[in-house]
Amino acid sequence: MTAEQKITPSSEEHEALLPAIRKADLPIEKPPIPSYEVESEDTLKEKKALAASKNGSPNALTGKTLPETALNIGMQILTQPALTLRKSVQVASEVASALRGESPNKPDRRDRRFKDEAWRENYFYHALAQSYLAWRKGVNEWVDESDLAEDDEVRARFLVNLLTEAASPSNTLLNPAALKRAQQTNGKSLLEGMSHMVQDMVHNGGLPSQVKDDSYRLGENIAITPGKVVFRTDVLELIQYIPQTTEVYTKPVLIIPPQINKFYIFDLDKRSSMVEYLLSQGNQVFIVSWRNPGPEYRHWNLETYIQNLDNGIDCLLDITESDHVNVVGACAGGVTLSALLGYYAAKRVEKVSSATFLVSVFEASGKSLMSLFANDKSVASAKERSQRQGVLDGKDMARVFAWLKPNEMIWMYWVNNYLMGKEPPTTTTLYWNNDSTRLPAGLHSDFLDIYEANALATPNKLKISGMPIDISKIKVDAYFVAGQEDHLANWQGCYSSAQCFTGRKVFVLAGESHIQCILRPMRCKNSSYYVGSYQPERPEDWLALAQKQKGSWWGNWAVWVQKHGGEMKPAPEHAGNSYYPALDNAPGQYVREK
Repeated sequence: MTAEQKITPSSEEHEALLPAIRKADLPIEKPPIPSYEVESEDTLKEKKALAASKNGSPNALTGKTLPETALNIGMQILTQPALTLRKSVQVASEVASALRGESPNKPDRRDRRFKDEAWRENYFYHALAQSYLAWRKGVNEWVDESDLAEDDEVRARFLVNLLTEAASPSNTLLNPAALKRAQQTNGKSLLEGMSHMVQDMVHNGGLPSQVKDDSYRLGENIAITPGKVVFRTDVLELIQYIPQTTEVYTKPVLIIPPQINKFYIFDLDKRSSMVEYLLSQGNQVFIVSWRNPGPEYRHWNLETYIQNLDNGIDCLLDITESDHVNVVGACAGGVTLSALLGYYAAKRVEKVSSATFLVSVFEASGKSLMSLFANDKSVASAKERSQRQGVLDGKDMARVFAWLKPNEMIWMYWVNNYLMGKEPPTTTTLYWNNDSTRLPAGLHSDFLDIYEANALATPNKLKISGMPIDISKIKVDAYFVAGQEDHLANWQGCYSSAQCFTGRKVFVLAGESHIQCILRPMRCKNSSYYVGSYQPERPEDWLALAQKQKGSWWGNWAVWVQKHGGEMKPAPEHAGNSYYPALDNAPGQYVREK
């Protein structure tokens, strides 16, 4: 039996194995290319109908605000006094144990807040840390054992997490590492910390900076892969990279990044550049660089972006003398790609050979942490604000996203920058993450409509240039990648989005978070991922049957892309052609706009 056969049992075998959990490692020399199972349109409609009956109307936004969640918790405390008393006694008992020098609670091994030896060896600090951990555990157990409804429990856990992580003694000047540094620097670290805090109050909305603004220079030590801008509109630049092999596949690869971020997440440095990797595999690689719009472009909407993408695709097809392109869309870029493919399907235009969706959710009937706090009023307010300002500032979104992971995105930098008086760390990923862009009000409104009305997954709900969009009519082969720890695009939502397509598809689940699951270069030997092409209705059933592979999913994907790349031909000697000459060196002009 071949490796491919091991990875893709028949449908009958899968159905028989559904109750079992199969997550065994398979030592495979080359990344396998899964076989495909194509769902009929009738099957897809049945799934959609079932999902609708379970989830209710996609237009019903019933989220609660943080104050409403806090009030709900307060009511639960009043109505469940026995539970509250029992947990209070438990916490008091564990605090007493801590005062006796015992250690009933251990921090998570990934929790770096209490790594200083004083938290373990000094009586005062040991008791303080243990008392905090006991209280934190007791509060979370109270949420677990309360009578809160499922959605209310998730909301309560989020709010409790915000409060307990903020209350950590490591976030105060009692932090032993901060006191030691203050002593070593004769108080200079405290002055530096105060200076950093004042600067962040003025320039960073009051949140601690994650990176120094002058850490990197575009085109010099980040986004350095050689290429040329071969097409430019008011909305985008199209960059063609210089081939790195003597022969290339006929069908090029186009990467569509999210509009709220800049494209060079795919070209951070040579060690983690997806662009470099694709080039090394013999692909002709193009990437979109979005313009950073100001309020004067408030009218740009999804249709604007689709039309400009279509023109860009015509350009690269002309340059490469190809009839088809393999397209990659990430996050909001994946949402845009699904609308573009739906537009092509409506027009009966065939320009795309395959589509890859990275951490993209465009089927909005499921629940996510963000959706649990959204309601009709909050969505209308968000639209009104961006219309008034003309744009949605990416920095505002970044601040919201930071609170979804407060320890990693806020308090770690609070301690480093303010208490320790150090400069923020310097990493390419953090630099990119803080180099955000703005969304024009029109596009922001369209994205909210897609989310609020589930417009992409609902046939003919969305229209592009007057054409009704039905993504179930998209027949191109598709490859989906999700992150198991993704706090922005949960993997179950990515899986549900994959079910909207009736073509042949592969789903991959990496173990990392939103960005890190994308940045998995082949050198990441300790990584692993799950892959499967047979896709039952429930994501949990898919995971039970998917095969776990060691290493990066890039290798599996590269072989899949090559299958859709066409014949090999001599690599072009220069970028562009006579009709589309090179306009500028990569990374272009738009990426530099602030």
